[in-house]
Amino acid sequence: MITQAPAPRRFQPNPALEHRYRKWLGQFDPRYTRSWEKTFRSLPQAAMCEATFWKILTDRGVTVQPNEDLTGATKAPDFLCTKDGSKFYVEVTCILSDTTARKTSLPAALPNRVLHPFDVWGFNKAVQAECQQKVRQCGNVNAPCLLAVGTFHSAASSCCVKKLLLSGLLTGNMSIGWAVNLRVPRNRSTIRQTATLRNAPFACAAGSSIQPRWMPISALLLGGFGVVPWRRFGIEHPAPTRAFDIGLLPDIEFCRLAAHRTDGLLRTEWRGGT
Repeated sequence: MITQAPAPRRFQPNPALEHRYRKWLGQFDPRYTRSWEKTFRSLPQAAMCEATFWKILTDRGVTVQPNEDLTGATKAPDFLCTKDGSKFYVEVTCILSDTTARKTSLPAALPNRVLHPFDVWGFNKAVQAECQQKVRQCGNVNAPCLLAVGTFHSAASSCCVKKLLLSGLLTGNMSIGWAVNLRVPRNRSTIRQTATLRNAPFACAAGSSIQPRWMPISALLLGGFGVVPWRRFGIEHPAPTRAFDIGLLPDIEFCRLAAHRTDGLLRTEWRGGT
């Protein structure tokens, strides 16, 4: 028996958060409110993604100010943030549910007790595309800049916004492999995970070496807002233009490349989240 996936529901903004964010914006130049309201009417998920990351930051004691260039002359990150004497910027982008569904092949919500085939690296591909679009915007600042990427797609929030897959943003798509000596029958090495750097936004292969790229993005903040509680993780750039102190967001886990790679292998480790 095949169970049909539930029909997708129209996106419903959180009214309490919507009200709080409007009230906060009202403290500043009214053009910020008008700009956000325009986005809310046309792309409510994008507008609420901005509000959701604002809540994540302010709940952790970060003082946030709007930073959008009101003249439209330059592209600037959405937020200017300060905490404990440190300054950093945050640019917010939303992977809309339709885009997430197309990239991952996931329905809006998974049916019960049925394994639905999906592209396990699809969300990472979408994140890489966002990094490529936003890297210049993150470079036009004088302090670390985080790119905050969120989705309200329920199934992707559950299946893709998880540590096992998000670490692939540093190593690229991972697979299982082993070395085979064709001259010796049945001779093969120990099975191990292999990484290709494919869909890894912060590094690419350059011959036999690894070349860092998109260095103005100090780190990623990733949010799966289609489940409760929200899922949120961080990814540190291994060689950023300006390093971000993850201690400013103490209860969010960040993934980084392991410091010691004497064997030439890429390894990741999670830290923070205390």
